[in-house]
Amino acid sequence: MKIPPRFSRWILSSAGGFAALFLGLSSLFAAELAVSFSFGSRGSGDGQFTEPRAIAADSSGNLYVVDGGRDDVQVFDSSGTFLFGFGSRGSGDAQFISPSAIAIDGDGNLYVLDVFRRNVQVFDSSGTFRFSFGSRGLKPGQFIAPVGIAINSLGKLYISDAGRDYVLVFDRQGEYLFEFGSRGSGNGQFQFPVGVVVDSNDNVYVLDSTRRNVQRFDSNGTFQFGFGSSGFEDGQFRFPASIAIDRDNNLYVLDNQRKDVQVFDSRGKFKFGFGDFGPRGRRLRFPSSVAVSDNGRVYVTDTIKQPAVYVFSQ
Repeated sequence: MKIPPRFSRWILSSAGGFAALFLGLSSLFAAELAVSFSFGSRGSGDGQFTEPRAIAADSSGNLYVVDGGRDDVQVFDSSGTFLFGFGSRGSGDAQFISPSAIAIDGDGNLYVLDVFRRNVQVFDSSGTFRFSFGSRGLKPGQFIAPVGIAINSLGKLYISDAGRDYVLVFDRQGEYLFEFGSRGSGNGQFQFPVGVVVDSNDNVYVLDSTRRNVQRFDSNGTFQFGFGSSGFEDGQFRFPASIAIDRDNNLYVLDNQRKDVQVFDSRGKFKFGFGDFGPRGRRLRFPSSVAVSDNGRVYVTDTIKQPAVYVFSQ
């Protein structure tokens, strides 16, 4: 199966291929959040990880960790205790080849995006398979390199495709609705959209690794504004890889080259950042994804050498 060249870069980064290049960068921010605890280790057993690529929290505080190396999803309670897992490697129902993202709707249903299978599989909250949708191609509703997924209050699914430089929109049954965006450097255009989140007003924020920015759209895909640029100053990015949003509509952008998380308000104003939060005071080796629970805890996955989930609170 041929992998789009630009997507190959994303896969390498999420697997740690660029880690050596980025080691030794100094932290730029004083920590406003501190590590409360961490959980997980390298391995194939329950509660262990190979390549934790995405993480999400449900309304009860349970955590869902998508592992692109194990090709499964593991579920933990808010203290990091393993509850159950589902999925295996393959091309059948409830199987994955390279799961890349996860979203949770208001009923607790799970939408797991698979970048190599170019589809979305839907599960109930216990991990029971319900249905799937999506296929490879350039026609409306098809994918090339889907890597980000979010769902709004009305059940619309927004999927960022880093191969097509579009955001595709579906209903909760997987019916294609519309898409927005195109390749370019103008307003409403993308060059490598890797992440997407939706705020409480159903505004859509799309993170672009190549353009090193975030753009906001209304629920119909109309461009509103953007923020971010390339650099190491506050509010700038080097290789932004993941985006999350809290209940107050603050945005959390994880950068796996800077090895930090920067926090912005809903208008894109920089608030603070934090880094240097690895074990024993060391920095994370290669942070890959970020999520925020309703109680304000921030979760960051690390993928290199000792893959784990780090939990931050004030």
